[in-house]
Amino acid sequence: MSRKTVGIAFVTVVLFAFPVILFAEDVSLDTLTVWVKEIAFEQDRQSERIDALEERVERLSAALTASPIASPTGPPPPDPPPPDQGTPPTPVETPTPPPVPSLRAYTPSNTPGSIQLDWDAVFPADSSSPEVGYELQVRSRGQQWRTINRARPYISSFLHTGLENGLTYYYRVRAIPHLQKPGQWSLTAPATTLRPVDILPPTPDLPPTPNLPPTPTPDLTPTPST
Repeated sequence: MSRKTVGIAFVTVVLFAFPVILFAEDVSLDTLTVWVKEIAFEQDRQSERIDALEERVERLSAALTASPIASPTGPPPPDPPPPDQGTPPTPVETPTPPPVPSLRAYTPSNTPGSIQLDWDAVFPADSSSPEVGYELQVRSRGQQWRTINRARPYISSFLHTGLENGLTYYYRVRAIPHLQKPGQWSLTAPATTLRPVDILPPTPDLPPTPNLPPTPTPDLTPTPST
């Protein structure tokens, strides 16, 4: 309701109420003046309330009114990137297995209770190649394999001592690269220790021949006759 409507209603009330108030008994002019002031004051309060309500309505209308969306200008936006498929896994290089050593076992001459073992050592191709050690095992007939030596890199021989005389032993060796899995075992190499009767006695040293003066050769030239 606007201020104009309120004013019209106030004037209507005054026009109809003023004669009644004027001709009423015991109503003085001062009392009538006070009533008019109260009516004017109430009208001002109603006008202020109406203004506040109109201002609130305008704010709500502005908030509820959707602002127009501007039409896009310029080139169309680029297509969205494809979904991330993840980083492909890095291929893991499988180390090359070490070669299988070739083992040789033989009995040293004139040495009972021992067997000499030799194999092919693997030397690294460069500084990035791992060093290769070796594991040596032995068993006799009816026995299990047991490790008798773990050779360091670049070592390719081992003398097995303290064995029983005249007994056959079986040997095998494998390469063990540093921080890698061991290689395959070599072929079994047998060897038999010597018996004491098989040891030949040492040849005695003969005394040196003394230096004798040379024997003079007789002169066989015939003497001419006179």
